[in-house]
Amino acid sequence: MNFLMTNDILVQDLNITAPNKSPNTDGIHISQSTKINITSFTIGVGDDCLSIGPGSNNIFISKITCGPGHGISVGSLGKYPNEQDPSQVKISDVHFKNIRGTTTTKSEVTLVCSSSMACENVVLANIDHKYILPDGPATSTCTNMKGISITGMENPQPCS
Repeated sequence: MNFLMTNDILVQDLNITAPNKSPNTDGIHISQSTKINITSFTIGVGDDCLSIGPGSNNIFISKITCGPGHGISVGSLGKYPNEQDPSQVKISDVHFKNIRGTTTTKSEVTLVCSSSMACENVVLANIDHKYILPDGPATSTCTNMKGISITGMENPQPCS
């Protein structure tokens, strides 16, 4: 599902699935859009459950269950020059569950939310990512979180 240059949209109560080993299968991608409300979704895919690209603002994500998948990605890390970063993204009541695999990224679990719009009520359940490079162990980072619950997290060690 792709929202490009879209404004004032409410999307709710959907189930999006793709095989968990299928590459480049984002569940929802939002780019250059304003006032998008995504709520009450179950997303299980082979890539990002939800990605929020450049030029997007006033995005509200709530009541999402993500897994399997790579989670929620906000921004493209300056991939292209002169990109306008996403802004005013609010994430709440999100469950990441049954996410397993191997990685070469040392910071495996990264939940870094805005200080002005903290993430709220996030659940991490049954996460097992094995870091495969010799300079381990892997790490978890959680910043600006209100109400995080962690159960069954094996690798990396959970952040609090």
